[in-house]
Amino acid sequence: MIFNATCTSCGSINKTPSHYEGISIKCVSCGHKFVAVDPKDYLFKFHCSRCGGRIEAKEKYRGTMAPCPHCEQVVPVGDYTMSTKKLQEPESKPETAPLITSTPTSKLKRIIRRIFGQ
Repeated sequence: MIFNATCTSCGSINKTPSHYEGISIKCVSCGHKFVAVDPKDYLFKFHCSRCGGRIEAKEKYRGTMAPCPHCEQVVPVGDYTMSTKKLQEPESKPETAPLITSTPTSKLKRIIRRIFGQ
């Protein structure tokens, strides 16, 4: 098979046989040597559409369904990119008791009087 390897120096596209992937080749336009990488093997980052966790995947899997490594829900790969969805805090925060800022109610006062005899 043949894939398009992009020169890192001039940006020209070089049609390259797949057995040259990962090997240093010479650009046909500028003569610069670069490592031939199939664009489908490039990594991209996106956020899970369920939990907001950051995920990294290969370009060839964009548009498919895969389990999120954070929440383990099956989500579309590349559904939300880093630029379109803000990373959310995980939902499993430890719960804290609410602070009591108001004065005791009359019922609570009666109970306290009964217990302490005031």
